[in-house]
Amino acid sequence: MSNADWITVTSGGSGTGNGLVDYSVSANTGTSLRTATMIIAGQTFTVAQDGIVLCKAKSITVAPKKLPLGKNGNGDVAVTVNGAGRCPVEGATVTATISGSGNQIIDVSPASQTTDVNGQAVFAVDAKDMRGTASIRFRVSGLGNSTTVQVKVW
Repeated sequence: MSNADWITVTSGGSGTGNGLVDYSVSANTGTSLRTATMIIAGQTFTVAQDGIVLCKAKSITVAPKKLPLGKNGNGDVAVTVNGAGRCPVEGATVTATISGSGNQIIDVSPASQTTDVNGQAVFAVDAKDMRGTASIRFRVSGLGNSTTVQVKVW
């Protein structure tokens, strides 16, 4: 038997003599370690289960860093948000801002986006019918640093 509802004895819960006891443990959806005990044949066994690790944004990277486009051309920029230990940050809001007169040269869509399970958000960059250079700055809410992509329209 177990003293926690998240541990279930699935077989071997009754009988005498030698045998096997199978049990299952449901997922810990909390962030803290949890412990419980099971008593099997009069002996106490402790089960400990780590909580989920929340990955908080620590870094932001982009690929490519430089994006050459022909007039009226387009390309994608992938933004990746990682936490400590390079864990991907899901659900972070990434915002793209075109610097200075760059709005006359390119468009970026969407203006902001939420990262997926891989910690990525992909932005489409469309060149207008004008040559020049532009910078796109990507920021993550709650993260102090940002990263920039240089776009050259030829």
